[in-house]
Amino acid sequence: FNLLILKYNIGSLDKYLNLGEQSKLIKTFSEKYLDIKKDREKLLREVYAQQLTTHPNVSARFVAYCIRREIPNLNFIFYLFNLCHSSVYLIDSKGEHSLRLKCKRSNIYIAFILGNIGLLSYAVIFVYFLSLSLTSTGGWIFNIMISIGIIFLSIKNYKTFCLIFLVNQLDDVVYGGLSKFEKTCYISWCSRLFDTICCRNRKQNMSAFESLKNLEYKQLQHDDRYHKDIWVLSTQGKVRHMAAHIGKYSSQVLSAVRNGQDEERIKNKVIDSLIINLSYANIFLCLISEHLEKKNTSDQATLDELIQSVGQLYIEQKRYEGRSDCGLELAMDFCVLSGEILKTVESMDHMEIHPYRESFNEYSLSIFKILSGLCKKYEINDIAMKIEDRLLAVEKRNPYFSRLGNHKEGYLQ
Repeated sequence: FNLLILKYNIGSLDKYLNLGEQSKLIKTFSEKYLDIKKDREKLLREVYAQQLTTHPNVSARFVAYCIRREIPNLNFIFYLFNLCHSSVYLIDSKGEHSLRLKCKRSNIYIAFILGNIGLLSYAVIFVYFLSLSLTSTGGWIFNIMISIGIIFLSIKNYKTFCLIFLVNQLDDVVYGGLSKFEKTCYISWCSRLFDTICCRNRKQNMSAFESLKNLEYKQLQHDDRYHKDIWVLSTQGKVRHMAAHIGKYSSQVLSAVRNGQDEERIKNKVIDSLIINLSYANIFLCLISEHLEKKNTSDQATLDELIQSVGQLYIEQKRYEGRSDCGLELAMDFCVLSGEILKTVESMDHMEIHPYRESFNEYSLSIFKILSGLCKKYEINDIAMKIEDRLLAVEKRNPYFSRLGNHKEGYLQ
Protein backbone atom coordinates (compact mmCIF):
# COMPACT_ATOMS: atom_id res chain seq x y z
CA PHE A 1 0.00 0.00 0.00
CA ASN A 2 3.04 2.30 0.00
CA LEU A 3 2.64 2.38 -3.75
CA LEU A 4 -1.02 3.29 -3.35
CA ILE A 5 -0.12 6.20 -1.08
CA LEU A 6 2.57 7.33 -3.52
CA LYS A 7 0.10 7.10 -6.36
CA TYR A 8 -2.43 9.42 -4.76
CA ASN A 9 0.11 11.83 -3.32
CA ILE A 10 1.38 12.68 -6.77
CA GLY A 11 -1.52 15.06 -7.25
CA SER A 12 -3.07 13.67 -10.41
CA LEU A 13 -5.05 10.49 -10.81
CA ASP A 14 -4.01 10.22 -14.45
CA LYS A 15 -0.27 10.43 -13.85
CA TYR A 16 1.66 7.19 -14.21
CA LEU A 17 4.61 6.19 -12.10
CA ASN A 18 7.88 7.22 -13.67
CA LEU A 19 10.93 5.03 -14.16
CA GLY A 20 12.59 6.10 -10.92
CA GLU A 21 9.50 5.33 -8.85
CA GLN A 22 9.12 1.91 -10.44
CA SER A 23 12.82 1.20 -9.88
CA LYS A 24 12.37 1.93 -6.17
CA LEU A 25 9.39 -0.39 -6.13
CA ILE A 26 11.40 -3.18 -7.75
CA LYS A 27 14.18 -2.66 -5.20
CA THR A 28 11.65 -2.97 -2.39
CA PHE A 29 10.34 -6.24 -3.77
CA SER A 30 13.89 -7.53 -4.29
CA GLU A 31 14.50 -7.15 -0.56
CA LYS A 32 11.33 -9.02 0.38
CA TYR A 33 11.05 -11.87 -2.13
CA LEU A 34 14.37 -13.67 -2.36
CA ASP A 35 13.43 -17.16 -1.19
CA ILE A 36 12.70 -18.90 -4.50
CA LYS A 37 12.32 -22.64 -5.03
CA LYS A 38 14.60 -23.90 -7.80
CA ASP A 39 12.21 -26.21 -9.59
CA ARG A 40 11.21 -26.74 -13.19
CA GLU A 41 8.29 -24.33 -12.95
CA LYS A 42 10.66 -21.64 -11.68
CA LEU A 43 13.01 -22.20 -14.62
CA LEU A 44 10.14 -21.92 -17.09
CA ARG A 45 9.00 -18.72 -15.44
CA GLU A 46 12.53 -17.42 -15.70
CA VAL A 47 12.49 -18.00 -19.46
CA TYR A 48 9.31 -15.97 -19.82
CA ALA A 49 10.69 -13.30 -17.52
CA GLN A 50 13.88 -13.02 -19.55
CA GLN A 51 11.86 -12.44 -22.65
CA LEU A 52 9.88 -9.68 -20.98
CA THR A 53 12.99 -7.92 -19.71
CA THR A 54 14.08 -7.27 -23.30
CA HIS A 55 10.99 -5.16 -23.93
CA PRO A 56 11.23 -1.37 -23.77
CA ASN A 57 8.15 -0.86 -21.62
CA VAL A 58 8.94 -0.43 -17.95
CA SER A 59 5.72 -2.09 -16.82
CA ALA A 60 6.59 -5.31 -18.63
CA ARG A 61 10.00 -5.36 -16.97
CA PHE A 62 8.36 -4.98 -13.59
CA VAL A 63 5.91 -7.79 -14.31
CA ALA A 64 8.86 -9.92 -15.41
CA TYR A 65 10.45 -9.27 -12.06
CA CYS A 66 7.23 -10.29 -10.32
CA ILE A 67 7.22 -13.54 -12.27
CA ARG A 68 10.79 -14.28 -11.25
CA ARG A 69 10.05 -13.68 -7.59
CA GLU A 70 6.76 -15.61 -7.58
CA ILE A 71 4.91 -12.63 -6.15
CA PRO A 72 1.33 -13.77 -5.49
CA ASN A 73 -1.66 -12.21 -7.21
CA LEU A 74 0.00 -10.59 -10.21
CA ASN A 75 -3.33 -8.94 -10.97
CA PHE A 76 -2.80 -6.82 -7.89
CA ILE A 77 0.49 -5.62 -9.37
CA PHE A 78 -1.27 -4.66 -12.58
CA TYR A 79 -3.99 -2.72 -10.82
CA LEU A 80 -1.54 -0.79 -8.71
CA PHE A 81 -0.16 0.74 -11.89
CA ASN A 82 -3.44 2.45 -12.58
CA LEU A 83 -6.36 2.68 -10.19
CA CYS A 84 -8.09 5.57 -11.89
CA HIS A 85 -9.66 3.64 -14.76
CA SER A 86 -11.93 0.64 -15.16
CA SER A 87 -9.18 -1.11 -17.12
CA VAL A 88 -5.61 -2.08 -16.39
CA TYR A 89 -3.27 0.19 -18.34
CA LEU A 90 0.27 -0.96 -19.10
CA ILE A 91 2.23 1.90 -20.65
CA ASP A 92 5.58 1.89 -22.41
CA SER A 93 8.52 3.94 -21.18
CA LYS A 94 7.45 6.92 -23.30
CA GLY A 95 3.87 6.78 -22.05
CA GLU A 96 2.58 6.70 -25.61
CA HIS A 97 0.81 3.37 -25.86
CA SER A 98 -1.06 1.04 -23.54
CA LEU A 99 -2.53 -2.43 -23.36
CA ARG A 100 -5.85 -2.69 -21.54
CA LEU A 101 -6.89 -5.73 -19.53
CA LYS A 102 -10.52 -4.96 -18.85
CA CYS A 103 -12.31 -5.57 -15.58
CA LYS A 104 -16.10 -5.84 -15.42
CA ARG A 105 -17.57 -2.42 -14.80
CA SER A 106 -20.23 -3.99 -12.60
CA ASN A 107 -17.52 -4.73 -10.04
CA ILE A 108 -16.50 -1.09 -10.10
CA TYR A 109 -20.06 0.08 -9.62
CA ILE A 110 -20.70 -2.31 -6.73
CA ALA A 111 -17.52 -1.21 -4.99
CA PHE A 112 -18.39 2.42 -5.62
CA ILE A 113 -21.86 2.00 -4.14
CA LEU A 114 -20.63 0.06 -1.12
CA GLY A 115 -17.81 2.51 -0.49
CA ASN A 116 -20.06 5.54 -0.64
CA ILE A 117 -22.80 3.95 1.46
CA GLY A 118 -20.18 3.32 4.11
CA LEU A 119 -18.93 6.89 3.98
CA LEU A 120 -22.43 8.32 3.94
CA SER A 121 -23.39 6.22 6.97
CA TYR A 122 -20.29 7.43 8.75
CA ALA A 123 -21.14 11.04 7.88
CA VAL A 124 -24.74 10.72 9.12
CA ILE A 125 -23.70 9.10 12.39
CA PHE A 126 -20.97 11.69 12.85
CA VAL A 127 -23.41 14.55 12.26
CA TYR A 128 -26.03 13.01 14.55
CA PHE A 129 -23.74 12.62 17.56
CA LEU A 130 -22.13 15.98 16.97
CA SER A 131 -25.54 17.68 16.73
CA LEU A 132 -26.44 16.41 20.18
CA SER A 133 -23.92 18.82 21.63
CA LEU A 134 -24.33 21.59 19.06
CA THR A 135 -27.88 22.91 18.87
CA SER A 136 -27.16 26.27 17.24
CA THR A 137 -27.81 26.96 13.55
CA GLY A 138 -24.11 27.51 12.98
CA GLY A 139 -23.33 24.10 14.40
CA TRP A 140 -25.81 22.40 12.08
CA ILE A 141 -24.41 24.23 9.06
CA PHE A 142 -20.92 23.21 10.12
CA ASN A 143 -21.96 19.57 10.43
CA ILE A 144 -23.71 19.59 7.05
CA MET A 145 -20.62 21.06 5.36
CA ILE A 146 -18.49 18.31 6.89
CA SER A 147 -20.90 15.70 5.55
CA ILE A 148 -20.89 17.22 2.07
CA GLY A 149 -17.09 17.37 2.12
CA ILE A 150 -16.87 13.70 3.03
CA ILE A 151 -19.30 12.76 0.25
CA PHE A 152 -17.38 14.75 -2.36
CA LEU A 153 -14.15 13.19 -1.15
CA SER A 154 -15.63 9.73 -1.56
CA ILE A 155 -16.81 10.50 -5.10
CA LYS A 156 -13.42 11.93 -6.12
CA ASN A 157 -11.43 9.01 -4.80
CA TYR A 158 -13.98 6.22 -5.07
CA LYS A 159 -11.50 3.98 -6.90
CA THR A 160 -9.43 3.95 -3.75
CA PHE A 161 -12.32 2.30 -1.93
CA CYS A 162 -12.67 -0.20 -4.78
CA LEU A 163 -9.14 -1.49 -4.30
CA ILE A 164 -9.67 -4.28 -1.78
CA PHE A 165 -12.96 -5.29 -3.39
CA LEU A 166 -11.35 -5.49 -6.84
CA VAL A 167 -8.26 -7.37 -5.74
CA ASN A 168 -10.44 -10.09 -4.22
CA GLN A 169 -12.28 -10.57 -7.52
CA LEU A 170 -9.49 -10.10 -10.04
CA ASP A 171 -8.65 -13.78 -10.44
CA ASP A 172 -12.21 -14.57 -11.48
CA VAL A 173 -12.57 -11.53 -13.70
CA VAL A 174 -9.34 -11.75 -15.68
CA TYR A 175 -8.06 -15.29 -15.29
CA GLY A 176 -11.00 -17.55 -14.58
CA GLY A 177 -9.92 -21.05 -13.59
CA LEU A 178 -6.34 -20.92 -14.83
CA SER A 179 -3.62 -22.63 -12.83
CA LYS A 180 -0.75 -20.66 -11.33
CA PHE A 181 1.60 -21.50 -14.19
CA GLU A 182 -1.10 -20.78 -16.80
CA LYS A 183 -1.61 -17.37 -15.22
CA THR A 184 2.10 -16.72 -15.57
CA CYS A 185 1.96 -17.71 -19.23
CA TYR A 186 -1.04 -15.46 -19.72
CA ILE A 187 0.76 -12.52 -18.17
CA SER A 188 3.73 -13.19 -20.44
CA TRP A 189 1.49 -13.42 -23.47
CA CYS A 190 -0.26 -10.15 -22.60
CA SER A 191 3.04 -8.36 -22.16
CA ARG A 192 4.40 -9.77 -25.41
CA LEU A 193 1.24 -8.73 -27.19
CA PHE A 194 1.50 -5.31 -25.64
CA ASP A 195 5.10 -4.95 -26.75
CA THR A 196 4.18 -6.06 -30.27
CA ILE A 197 1.43 -3.43 -30.37
CA CYS A 198 3.82 -0.78 -29.07
CA CYS A 199 6.50 -1.76 -31.59
CA ARG A 200 4.02 -1.52 -34.45
CA ASN A 201 2.87 1.88 -33.29
CA ARG A 202 6.43 3.06 -32.74
CA LYS A 203 7.44 1.84 -36.19
CA GLN A 204 4.79 4.11 -37.64
CA ASN A 205 6.31 7.03 -35.75
CA MET A 206 9.98 6.12 -36.25
CA SER A 207 12.16 8.26 -38.46
CA ALA A 208 14.14 6.54 -41.20
CA PHE A 209 17.37 6.62 -39.18
CA GLU A 210 15.62 5.12 -36.15
CA SER A 211 14.20 2.33 -38.33
CA LEU A 212 17.62 1.64 -39.81
CA LYS A 213 19.25 1.53 -36.37
CA ASN A 214 16.54 -0.85 -35.23
CA LEU A 215 17.25 -3.14 -38.20
CA GLU A 216 20.99 -3.03 -37.49
CA TYR A 217 20.49 -4.08 -33.88
CA LYS A 218 18.04 -6.85 -34.73
CA GLN A 219 20.49 -8.14 -37.33
CA LEU A 220 23.14 -8.29 -34.61
CA GLN A 221 20.78 -10.32 -32.40
CA HIS A 222 19.88 -12.63 -35.27
CA ASP A 223 23.53 -13.36 -36.09
CA ASP A 224 24.37 -13.95 -32.44
CA ARG A 225 21.61 -16.52 -31.97
CA TYR A 226 21.22 -18.22 -35.33
CA HIS A 227 24.75 -18.16 -36.76
CA LYS A 228 26.91 -19.14 -33.79
CA ASP A 229 29.29 -21.03 -36.06
CA ILE A 230 30.23 -17.72 -37.69
CA TRP A 231 29.76 -15.54 -34.62
CA VAL A 232 32.48 -17.38 -32.68
CA LEU A 233 35.06 -16.77 -35.41
CA SER A 234 37.71 -14.09 -35.05
CA THR A 235 37.08 -10.71 -36.65
CA GLN A 236 39.27 -11.73 -39.58
CA GLY A 237 37.32 -14.97 -39.93
CA LYS A 238 34.00 -13.12 -39.94
CA VAL A 239 35.29 -10.71 -42.59
CA ARG A 240 36.35 -13.57 -44.86
CA HIS A 241 32.98 -15.24 -44.50
CA MET A 242 31.03 -12.05 -45.20
CA ALA A 243 33.28 -11.24 -48.18
CA ALA A 244 32.35 -14.63 -49.61
CA HIS A 245 28.67 -13.83 -49.07
CA ILE A 246 29.02 -10.45 -50.78
CA GLY A 247 30.79 -12.08 -53.73
CA LYS A 248 28.05 -14.70 -53.99
CA TYR A 249 25.14 -12.27 -53.91
CA SER A 250 26.79 -9.72 -56.21
CA SER A 251 27.22 -12.42 -58.85
CA GLN A 252 23.64 -13.60 -58.36
CA VAL A 253 22.30 -10.06 -58.75
CA LEU A 254 24.39 -9.51 -61.89
CA SER A 255 23.32 -12.84 -63.35
CA ALA A 256 19.64 -12.13 -62.69
CA VAL A 257 19.83 -8.64 -64.24
CA ARG A 258 21.97 -9.60 -67.24
CA ASN A 259 19.88 -12.64 -68.13
CA GLY A 260 16.66 -10.65 -67.91
CA GLN A 261 15.15 -12.75 -65.14
CA ASP A 262 11.89 -11.64 -63.54
CA GLU A 263 12.13 -8.63 -61.26
CA GLU A 264 10.82 -10.58 -58.27
CA ARG A 265 13.96 -12.71 -58.28
CA ILE A 266 16.12 -9.60 -58.57
CA LYS A 267 14.29 -8.00 -55.65
CA ASN A 268 14.82 -11.10 -53.49
CA LYS A 269 18.56 -11.08 -54.21
CA VAL A 270 18.78 -7.38 -53.36
CA ILE A 271 17.02 -7.98 -50.03
CA ASP A 272 19.43 -10.84 -49.25
CA SER A 273 22.31 -8.50 -50.08
CA LEU A 274 20.96 -5.81 -47.75
CA ILE A 275 20.85 -8.35 -44.93
CA ILE A 276 24.49 -9.27 -45.58
CA ASN A 277 25.34 -5.57 -45.73
CA LEU A 278 23.89 -5.01 -42.24
CA SER A 279 25.65 -8.10 -40.89
CA TYR A 280 28.95 -7.06 -42.46
CA ALA A 281 28.77 -3.55 -40.95
CA ASN A 282 28.07 -5.01 -37.49
CA ILE A 283 31.39 -6.87 -37.52
CA PHE A 284 33.23 -3.58 -37.10
CA LEU A 285 30.39 -1.80 -35.28
CA CYS A 286 30.65 0.72 -38.09
CA LEU A 287 26.96 1.24 -38.63
CA ILE A 288 25.47 2.43 -41.89
CA SER A 289 23.12 4.75 -40.02
CA GLU A 290 26.10 6.49 -38.41
CA HIS A 291 27.85 6.73 -41.79
CA LEU A 292 24.83 8.46 -43.30
CA GLU A 293 24.43 10.84 -40.36
CA LYS A 294 28.11 11.84 -40.51
CA LYS A 295 27.70 12.66 -44.20
CA ASN A 296 24.73 14.89 -43.35
CA THR A 297 22.26 12.70 -45.19
CA SER A 298 18.76 14.08 -44.72
CA ASP A 299 16.53 11.98 -42.50
CA GLN A 300 13.25 10.84 -44.02
CA ALA A 301 9.84 9.87 -42.71
CA THR A 302 10.32 6.18 -43.55
CA LEU A 303 13.15 3.76 -44.23
CA ASP A 304 11.91 3.20 -47.78
CA GLU A 305 12.09 6.93 -48.49
CA LEU A 306 15.64 7.10 -47.09
CA ILE A 307 16.84 4.21 -49.24
CA GLN A 308 15.11 5.63 -52.31
CA SER A 309 16.76 9.00 -51.63
CA VAL A 310 20.25 7.50 -51.20
CA GLY A 311 19.72 5.35 -54.30
CA GLN A 312 18.57 8.28 -56.41
CA LEU A 313 21.61 10.32 -55.37
CA TYR A 314 23.97 7.45 -56.24
CA ILE A 315 22.35 6.97 -59.67
CA GLU A 316 22.69 10.69 -60.39
CA GLN A 317 26.34 10.77 -59.28
CA LYS A 318 27.16 7.80 -61.52
CA ARG A 319 25.12 9.31 -64.38
CA TYR A 320 22.99 6.20 -64.78
CA GLU A 321 19.67 8.03 -64.70
CA GLY A 322 17.54 7.50 -67.79
CA ARG A 323 19.80 4.79 -69.18
CA SER A 324 18.25 1.53 -70.27
CA ASP A 325 21.15 -0.40 -68.73
CA CYS A 326 20.92 1.35 -65.34
CA GLY A 327 20.15 -1.92 -63.52
CA LEU A 328 23.03 -3.69 -65.25
CA GLU A 329 25.48 -0.91 -64.39
CA LEU A 330 24.43 -1.03 -60.73
CA ALA A 331 24.84 -4.81 -60.64
CA MET A 332 28.30 -4.47 -62.20
CA ASP A 333 29.26 -1.85 -59.61
CA PHE A 334 28.26 -4.35 -56.94
CA CYS A 335 30.51 -7.02 -58.47
CA VAL A 336 33.45 -4.63 -58.83
CA LEU A 337 33.08 -3.59 -55.19
CA SER A 338 32.98 -7.23 -54.05
CA GLY A 339 36.30 -7.71 -55.86
CA GLU A 340 37.79 -4.77 -53.97
CA ILE A 341 36.61 -6.28 -50.68
CA LEU A 342 38.21 -9.62 -51.56
CA LYS A 343 41.45 -7.81 -52.43
CA THR A 344 41.49 -6.22 -48.97
CA VAL A 345 40.87 -9.64 -47.38
CA GLU A 346 43.76 -11.08 -49.38
CA SER A 347 46.03 -8.22 -48.31
CA MET A 348 45.04 -8.93 -44.73
CA ASP A 349 46.14 -12.56 -45.08
CA HIS A 350 49.50 -11.44 -46.50
CA MET A 351 49.81 -8.65 -43.92
CA GLU A 352 50.45 -6.17 -46.71
CA ILE A 353 50.55 -2.43 -46.10
CA HIS A 354 46.90 -1.53 -46.45
CA PRO A 355 44.34 0.73 -44.70
CA TYR A 356 42.20 -2.22 -43.60
CA ARG A 357 39.95 -0.51 -41.12
CA GLU A 358 39.27 2.52 -43.30
CA SER A 359 38.59 0.32 -46.31
CA PHE A 360 36.22 -2.06 -44.53
CA ASN A 361 34.32 0.86 -43.03
CA GLU A 362 33.95 2.57 -46.40
CA TYR A 363 32.85 -0.65 -48.08
CA SER A 364 29.81 -0.97 -45.81
CA LEU A 365 28.48 2.42 -46.97
CA SER A 366 29.41 1.81 -50.61
CA ILE A 367 27.48 -1.47 -50.64
CA PHE A 368 24.48 0.28 -49.12
CA LYS A 369 24.55 3.02 -51.77
CA ILE A 370 24.64 0.52 -54.63
CA LEU A 371 21.87 -1.60 -53.13
CA SER A 372 19.83 1.55 -52.52
CA GLY A 373 20.27 2.34 -56.21
CA LEU A 374 18.93 -1.11 -57.08
CA CYS A 375 15.99 -0.56 -54.71
CA LYS A 376 15.27 2.71 -56.51
CA LYS A 377 15.64 1.17 -59.96
CA TYR A 378 13.38 -1.83 -59.25
CA GLU A 379 10.98 0.05 -56.95
CA ILE A 380 11.55 -2.18 -53.93
CA ASN A 381 9.27 -1.05 -51.07
CA ASP A 382 8.40 -2.36 -47.59
CA ILE A 383 12.07 -3.21 -47.21
CA ALA A 384 12.01 -3.69 -43.43
CA MET A 385 9.10 -6.12 -43.75
CA LYS A 386 10.83 -8.04 -46.55
CA ILE A 387 13.98 -8.35 -44.43
CA GLU A 388 11.88 -9.56 -41.50
CA ASP A 389 10.12 -12.19 -43.63
CA ARG A 390 13.42 -13.41 -45.08
CA LEU A 391 15.15 -13.74 -41.72
CA LEU A 392 12.09 -15.34 -40.14
CA ALA A 393 12.10 -18.00 -42.85
CA VAL A 394 15.75 -18.74 -42.06
CA GLU A 395 15.12 -18.82 -38.31
CA LYS A 396 12.21 -21.25 -38.58
CA ARG A 397 14.56 -23.87 -39.98
CA ASN A 398 16.50 -23.89 -36.70
CA PRO A 399 15.39 -26.66 -34.28
CA TYR A 400 15.68 -24.20 -31.37
CA PHE A 401 13.45 -21.61 -33.04
CA SER A 402 10.85 -21.60 -30.25
CA ARG A 403 13.51 -21.06 -27.57
CA LEU A 404 15.71 -18.50 -29.27
CA GLY A 405 13.03 -16.00 -30.20
CA ASN A 406 12.83 -14.48 -33.64
CA HIS A 407 13.19 -11.33 -35.70
CA LYS A 408 9.47 -10.60 -35.64
CA GLU A 409 8.58 -11.08 -31.96
CA GLY A 410 11.96 -10.41 -30.36
CA TYR A 411 14.87 -12.55 -29.18
CA LEU A 412 15.26 -14.27 -25.83
CA GLN A 413 18.21 -13.47 -23.60
